[in-house]
Amino acid sequence: TGSANGCSDSYYIGGLVGSSHGSMSNCSSTGMVSGSSSVGGLTGVVNGSSISDCYSTGMVSGSLEVGGLVGYNMFGNISNCYSTGSVGNSGAGGLVGFNVGRVICCYSTGVVSGTTHTGGLVGYNYTGSVIRSFWDTQTSGRTTSAGGTGKTTAQMMTLSTFTSVGWDFVGETANG
Repeated sequence: TGSANGCSDSYYIGGLVGSSHGSMSNCSSTGMVSGSSSVGGLTGVVNGSSISDCYSTGMVSGSLEVGGLVGYNMFGNISNCYSTGSVGNSGAGGLVGFNVGRVICCYSTGVVSGTTHTGGLVGYNYTGSVIRSFWDTQTSGRTTSAGGTGKTTAQMMTLSTFTSVGWDFVGETANG
């Protein structure tokens, strides 16, 4: 729940972990995070590992590869996660700043600000894949993203938005 602040030239800064090389699941971060490069609300970098069932809610700021949950997804798998905090600067994404991995069944709703490579869910997607994931176009202030599907706030609050693409909220297979 505390803040994580790096120096002006710091990288791999996260609200919980700086650089993840192993699996992370069922964890969260709610504090403010700031640094220079590869800055994320939960982790700065996902390095070939996986993150599942996690969230972050704090404000995230940096100068490059800034994400509400993950700053730089380097060949990792991010699934069933979300971010609600505001994100800002170049290469900023509501969930992931720079993606070279997989993002599956995730969403973001926080304000996203910046100039280049800035998106509602993903700031920059370089050979990565974004599957069945969404961002709120109204709360984020972003109508575009390098991955995912933009939805209005009303659509983000509608169960069928998620179940129609296979999200499972009740632990069975009838609706995905």
